[in-house]
Amino acid sequence: MNKNPLKLTQSKRQAINSPDAFVWDGTSIILTWVLVLTVTRRLLVTQWTEDLYIIAYIANLAFLFGLALGYSRFKSLAVMLLASIYGVFFVGWRLGLLQSSELTWNEKLATIFIRLSLIMQRISERQPVYDPLLFLLLMMVLFWVLSLNTAYALVRSKQIGRLLAPLFLAIILIHTYDPLVPARFAYLMVFSFLALLVIGRLFYLQQKEHWRQRQFYIPSQLSSDTLQISLGFVLVILVFALILPANRSQWDTMVRVWEKVKQPFQSLRQDFENAFSSLRITTQIETEFYERTLNLGRGIELNEQEIFTAIAHTKLPEQARIYWRSRVYDTYENGQWRLSDVSTLDFPSNAFDAKQPSFPNRPARLYSFTIYPHQPLQTFILPAQPHWINLAAEIEYVENADGSMDLLAVRSPNPLPAGKTYNVRSSLSDLTVEQLQQAGEDYPDWVIERYLQLPTSLSERTKDLALQITQGLATPYEKVVSITEYLRSHITYIETIDELPKDQELIDWFLFDYKKGFCNYYATAEVILLRSLGIPARLAVGYAEGTMEDIQAANVYVVRQLDAHAWPEVFFPGIGWIEFEPTSSKPPVVYPQQPQEKDLPTEGTPQEVNAQEILQRLQEEQSSQPNSPAPPQTQFPLIAAIMVFGILTLLVWAHFNRPKVSLAYRQLPEALENRIRALGFSPPKLLILWNQSTKLSPLEKSYQRINTALSILRSPAPAYLTPSERAARLQTILPEAAPQITQLLQHYQEAVYGKENRTLLELADLGCGIVRLAWQKRFKNELASLFQRRE
Repeated sequence: MNKNPLKLTQSKRQAINSPDAFVWDGTSIILTWVLVLTVTRRLLVTQWTEDLYIIAYIANLAFLFGLALGYSRFKSLAVMLLASIYGVFFVGWRLGLLQSSELTWNEKLATIFIRLSLIMQRISERQPVYDPLLFLLLMMVLFWVLSLNTAYALVRSKQIGRLLAPLFLAIILIHTYDPLVPARFAYLMVFSFLALLVIGRLFYLQQKEHWRQRQFYIPSQLSSDTLQISLGFVLVILVFALILPANRSQWDTMVRVWEKVKQPFQSLRQDFENAFSSLRITTQIETEFYERTLNLGRGIELNEQEIFTAIAHTKLPEQARIYWRSRVYDTYENGQWRLSDVSTLDFPSNAFDAKQPSFPNRPARLYSFTIYPHQPLQTFILPAQPHWINLAAEIEYVENADGSMDLLAVRSPNPLPAGKTYNVRSSLSDLTVEQLQQAGEDYPDWVIERYLQLPTSLSERTKDLALQITQGLATPYEKVVSITEYLRSHITYIETIDELPKDQELIDWFLFDYKKGFCNYYATAEVILLRSLGIPARLAVGYAEGTMEDIQAANVYVVRQLDAHAWPEVFFPGIGWIEFEPTSSKPPVVYPQQPQEKDLPTEGTPQEVNAQEILQRLQEEQSSQPNSPAPPQTQFPLIAAIMVFGILTLLVWAHFNRPKVSLAYRQLPEALENRIRALGFSPPKLLILWNQSTKLSPLEKSYQRINTALSILRSPAPAYLTPSERAARLQTILPEAAPQITQLLQHYQEAVYGKENRTLLELADLGCGIVRLAWQKRFKNELASLFQRRE
C-alpha cells in the first residue's frame, strides 16, 4: 500500500505524462497561475529599481508556454531546448524594448552586451555596480524558469515539491530582503492560502482518477464541495497560525543558528551587495545592522518600527546630542566605505578594557546607559564614544603605533536576542566652541595616516569647492562649521534616489549635478571635503537620537528604524572625535560658546535611576493609551486574523443555514432588478438573466446546459430551434458529449410528458458534464489556434 497519497507510482506518472490522459482542470490551473502572480507581484512592490513591470510580462508568457509544453508530446530534452530558445528570445526582446527607441535592434543588443561587460568588470574588481541591467536580466531569467517550470509540472507530473518549492523559496528570499513594510506580509499569507488550496486540489484530482479507474460513481458537485471543504480547512489553519503566540526562546535559538550558518558566506554576501548597489534595497532588520563595507546606495523605505530603547542613568546636559553608533569607516572609494587592516580582540563579561587613545582636553566624565533592543542584533549599538560595556564583547580595532586601540566597532560573540539589555558607559561630546577653536592642528601620526585618505576618482572641482567654502577661515572648527552649513543649505534631502550615474564619481554628481540625497551622501561629502583640506574625518553609522522622554529624572530615548543615520566624525587634537550634522532633515548640532553653570557636574556621585523600573513604566504607559496604534510588526496579522475569522464564521453559518442562503440567493436578483427599475433605469442584461435563471425549475436548468454549451463553443442556437434540434446541433459540434446530450434530452422529454421523473442529482450531473466538456474543447481550440504553425 502506498503510504504517501501524494506520491505517484511510476505507472501513474507515465499515464499522466501522456497528453491523451491529461484532463484540463481549470481550478488547479487558475489557482497555480494566481500563485505565480502573487510571487511576481511581491517582487514588483519592492520597487527596487525601475522597469520591474517587465518581470510580470515574462512570468505570464512563461506560464502559458509551460502549459503548452506540458500538454505537448515533446520529450524532456526537447522541452528544455524549446524553453531555452523561447526564453532567450523573450528576455532579449523585453530588454531591447527598454533601450532607446532611436537605436536599431543591432545597436540595442550591442548596448546590452557592452553594459553587461562593464558590470562584470566592476564585479571582478569587487566594486559597486550602479547599473540595474544585471538585476533585471537575472530576475527575468529566474521568473521565466520559475513560471514555466510551475506550469509544466502542473500538467506533466503534478509533483507537489517541484510545483511549489521553487515558488516558496522565491517569495521567502524576496521578503527576506524587503521586510520593513508590514503590509507586505500579506503576500506571504496569500501565498500560503493559495498553496494549501493547490495541494488540496491536486490530492482531490489524484483520488478522483483513482475512483474513476475503479468505476466508482462521482457526483458532479463533488468538485465544488471538495473545494469548499479545502477552503474552510485552509482558513482554520491560517487563523491558528496568526493567533498562536510565538515562543521567544525558540526564536532566539533560530537567530543564533542562522548567524552561524551564514558566517562562511559573508564575503559572498558582500559581492552580492556590490553587484546590486543600484537597487533601492530596504535593508532588513536582522542581527547585523551594518557590515564592514557600506555602499552609498539609493536609499531605503523608512518606518516606525522600534529598534531599541535607551535609558540614561542620570540627567544629561541640555545641549547634549546623542548619536547611537554601530561602527565607523575609514576608507572611501568608488561609492563604497570600508575598513582597512582590522584586528579583533575578545573581552569577557564586565572585563572590557580596550586601551583607547588618551585625550586630555576631553571631559573626563562618563555617562551610563541601559540599552533595551527590540530586535536581535550582533553589533552593539553604543553612544559615541564608548568606553565600557558589561557583556562579553569582541572589538574591531586598528592598533596605533603607541599601542593604543582605534576602536571601530563592538560586537557580541553570539547574536544578542531581542529584550536582552546591556549597560554601557560613554564619553559625550560635551564641549564648547572655545575648546574646539583652540584645539589646533597638531594631529597624531595614526590619525594622519588613516583619516586623510581620498578616492583616486575625486574631481578637481570637488577640491575647489572645499577651498571656496572655507576661504578666509582660520581654524579647522570654522571650516567644519562652514562646510556643514553649506551642505545643509544647498542640498535637498530625499529618502531615495531614482537613478545613479553610471560613469561619474558619486560625490561629484551629488554636489554639482543632482544636489539631492540622504544621510549617506551628506556625511560622505562632508568627510571628503574636509579631508581635501587636510582635516581628519571619518564616517559613522548607526542611529540618530530618536524620540526623547523625561521619566524619573532620566533621559529615555525610543529609537526607530526611521532614525537610521550616517554622520561625520571630525578629529580635534587633545579632544578626539566630535560629531557634526550636515543632513538637512536632522536638527543641527550646536555647541555652546561657554560652559553653562547649570550643566556643570555637581560634586559627589549623582543619584542613578532604576532602568528596569523605567522600562516597565514606559511599556505600561504605552499599553494604557486608548488610541495607541499597534506596533507595525503585529498590526497587520491582527487585522488579518479578524478578517479571516469573520469570513470563516460566515461560511460556517451559511453551511448550517442552507435553506435561508438558498432563499436569499433566489430573491436577491429580483429585488435588485425591481429596485433599479423603480429608480427609472434599465437593469443590466446579466442581472436579468440571473433573475430568470433563479426562477427555472431544476429540470429546466439542466436542459439549459445545452444552450450554455452552444454559447461556450461560439455557436448559439436560434430561438426557433426545438429541443431535439438544439441537441443535434451540439452533438455535431461536441461529439465527445453525445451520450450525455442524448440522455439529458431523453430525460427532459420524458419529464415534460410525464412518463418518468428522474432524480435532480442525475439531471444536474448530466448538465454539468456537458458544460465541462464544452469548456475543455473551447480551451483546446484556443491553444491550438495560438500555437498552430502558419504556412
